[in-house]
Amino acid sequence: MGIKIIYFDVAHTLLYKPQVYEEILNILHKHDFNHSLAHVKEIHKLVSEVFIFPDVTSESFYTEFNASLLYALGVIPNDAILKDLFFACKNLPWEKFPDTVILDKLNFPLGIISNWNSKLKEQLAKYFNIDLFENIIISEKERLRKPTSDFYDLLLKDGKYKPEEIIYLGDSLKLDIAPGLSKGIRSILVDRDNFFPFYTGEKINDLRELNNLIYG
Repeated sequence: MGIKIIYFDVAHTLLYKPQVYEEILNILHKHDFNHSLAHVKEIHKLVSEVFIFPDVTSESFYTEFNASLLYALGVIPNDAILKDLFFACKNLPWEKFPDTVILDKLNFPLGIISNWNSKLKEQLAKYFNIDLFENIIISEKERLRKPTSDFYDLLLKDGKYKPEEIIYLGDSLKLDIAPGLSKGIRSILVDRDNFFPFYTGEKINDLRELNNLIYG
């Protein structure tokens, strides 16, 4: 039985905020901490892996997140650096990853399953032909969210596709890959920066590898 649909996570799989790491690095340097960009990116990713992001973020959420990020970077947080981090990173624009050009060339129906608020379709439409997506599943609308495995039942609920007919791609082992696999869905880690070199499951470093992975 072959693949019939490909589902994607959105944040850090299709869309990202490329300025965020530079802004964090600038604030660290402002406060006399000499971290490298590569180290900031790696630690930010690993801290993000253990946090559950709400559908709508707030200053209080980012205060907690940034405090944990700073501790992981070896920096004891204080009010000044936490305020600077929040305002430096507030409202930074989303952009699509360059390798998402492959979406127009995949000969499959596509879908989305994402922890996001009800504005997700509006956000996606800025970067993609929204008609590419046969189904868009949004946590705020469904009142379920990752990593709850029940959220992934929504890929199967109408009986149109069986688990083995679905490929799902996401950047988080905790939020995407583990719950997807628990439902029998072929779940592939998108690890562009090789943050998880010891992961032994299926993974790709570039979405343009998808065709080879499917047909190779």
